[in-house]
Amino acid sequence: MVCIITCICIIILLIFTNYTLKSKINHFGWVVLASKWLFW
Repeated sequence: MVCIITCICIIILLIFTNYTLKSKINHFGWVVLASKWLFW
């Protein structure tokens, strides 16, 4: 279950990598926060 959510987050992150570097950093930060929430 968590693996599926993580994979989706990675795919979204890769899609946003095609945009500006700023957006990539912002979304990476969001993924890190989401990961902390999931693993707590």
